[in-house]
This record gives sequence, C-alpha cells and structure tokens, in this order.
Amino acid sequence: MQDFLGRPIEIGDYVVAITTKYHQLMFGRVIKANESLLSIRFLNTWGFKEPRWMIAIQSTHNVLVVDDEYALQKILAEPISMVD
Repeated sequence: MQDFLGRPIEIGDYVVAITTKYHQLMFGRVIKANESLLSIRFLNTWGFKEPRWMIAIQSTHNVLVVDDEYALQKILAEPISMVD
C-alpha cells in the first residue's frame, strides 16, 4: 500500500485525508487496511455537539502519511489526543 506520494502505509500510521461527505481535513490513525482501502479512526469535531470518534473508509491514494516529527507532535498536542 502506498499513499498519495508513493510512501508506504502500514496499520498504526497517522494519516491526513479529506472526509468524503463534509470535505474537512481529518487526522487519524490507520486501524485496518487492504491493497486499496484504509479504515481510519478519527475524531469528528465538526459534525456533533461533542467530539466523537468515528471510522472513515478512504482509498489509499487519497491519504498522506504524517511522518514529520514536528507535524505529528503539533497534531498530538491537541486537547483530545489520538493516542490510545
């Protein structure tokens, strides 16, 4: 599996993608994958009164792996962390 830039994607990787329905940028973690589709767990902060964990199905070529240490630390510093 490869992301939009051709970099490898593995289960557990942090990725960014555009949500299909809302056209929002989402940050999530790959929890399941096959050769063409990913299941990404992300925190939906725009569709509900309270933030809610959701699963999105995305094509592998529509995501980018977040491997930049600075970007990852900046994203994970949010009040509700992606860390399990």
